[in-house]
Amino acid sequence: MSATVLAPRCIDADGYATAFMIMDFENIKKILKNRNDLYVLLIYTDENNAIQQFKSANFQSLVLE
Repeated sequence: MSATVLAPRCIDADGYATAFMIMDFENIKKILKNRNDLYVLLIYTDENNAIQQFKSANFQSLVLE
């Protein structure tokens, strides 16, 4: 439903957000395992059509000032 990505460069954030919208959730997690510079929030529906969210570990601790 939604992919929010924060990255050092805007073009990277845009590219990853676009890619994550069409990628399988497991593949997204594999990419994030090796990328500490991407802060990710995903909103999606599960197998029961319930709305869920996923936050990368660094996104959860992110504080915006």
